[in-house]
Amino acid sequence: MGWSAVAEFAGRTVGRAPTPAMKEALRKEATEAAARALRLDPRNPEALDVQASLLDRNDLAAKEAKLLAAVAARPLDCGCQHQHYGMMLSEVGRAAEAIAHYRRVNDLMPIDPAGAIALSEMYARAGDVESYARQMERIRDYNSDWPNMRVYNQIVINNALFTRDYAPAVAVLRGDQNLIPAARRPAYLAAYEALANGDPAARTRAVPAIMTQARDPKLISQLTVSLLGALGASREALEVNAMLGSISPGAARDTLMMPTMAEARKLPQFAALAETLGLMRYWRATKKKPDFCTASDAPEMCARI
Repeated sequence: MGWSAVAEFAGRTVGRAPTPAMKEALRKEATEAAARALRLDPRNPEALDVQASLLDRNDLAAKEAKLLAAVAARPLDCGCQHQHYGMMLSEVGRAAEAIAHYRRVNDLMPIDPAGAIALSEMYARAGDVESYARQMERIRDYNSDWPNMRVYNQIVINNALFTRDYAPAVAVLRGDQNLIPAARRPAYLAAYEALANGDPAARTRAVPAIMTQARDPKLISQLTVSLLGALGASREALEVNAMLGSISPGAARDTLMMPTMAEARKLPQFAALAETLGLMRYWRATKKKPDFCTASDAPEMCARI
C-alpha cells in the first residue's frame, strides 16, 4: 500500500505538472510505483486504479478492464474504485450501472461530498425524483456546517436542467450574487428564467449570450453545454462540447450522455463527436450500448453499434 500511495499521488499530480518534463517524470514514477505495488500484491486495488488513470484517455475498453480488476480486488474503505468506475460508466451512457456503484460509495462514505453529489446528479438524470430529493436532503444534513452553501447551490442549478424544476435554480441565481462570475451571471440568469417561464422566444433569445460566453475556452463547462441543450440549441451545444472535448475528453463524453442532449444526439454531428471521443470504438468493442439506445426514438447511429 505504500508503493500504491506513491503511485496515487504521483498520478494525481501529472495533470497539474507545470512542464512537459515534470509531467513525464511524474507519469514514469506513477507507472513504476503501481507496477511495484502489484508485484508485491496483485490484488492491490489502488495500484490497479492508478494504472487505469494512466491509460490513453480515449481507450475506454482498456480503462474499463483495469477498473473492473480494481473493483474485483480487495475493497478500499473509501470506495474509490467504485467512484472511478461509476464516473466511467456515466461517460459511456450506462447510467443505471453507474448509480449502483455510486450507491456503494455513498454507503461506505456517507459524509463524503464527492460521492453524495455524484449520486444526486445521477438520480436527477435518471428522472428518479424521490431518490433525488432524499439525496439532496442528506447532502444538506451532512454539510450543514459549510461556511456557505455555494456547493449546494451549484448542485441545484446543475440538476435543475435534468429535473426541469427551474424555479429553485432561478431563486439561487438571484440570491447568490457570487455563484457565477458577474460577467456571466446575466446571461445564465436570463436562460434559466426563460426555461422556468416556458417561453420559446425567450429561450431563443438566451442562446447568443450563452454562446458568447462559451467561445472563451476559460468559460467552457459542462453546465454551459447542458444549458444550451436545455434551451433547444442542439447544434450549438455540440459545437461547444467539441471544444470541451479538446480540454477534457471525459467531461465531454459525460455531457453527451446528459438528458438535456437528447435532441443533439439525433444530429449527424453527434456520431462524429462520439467517434472522436472514443465512444463508438468502446461501444462496438464491448457490445454494450448506451442507455439512450433502448429508447423508442433512439438515434440512428445506435443501429451502427
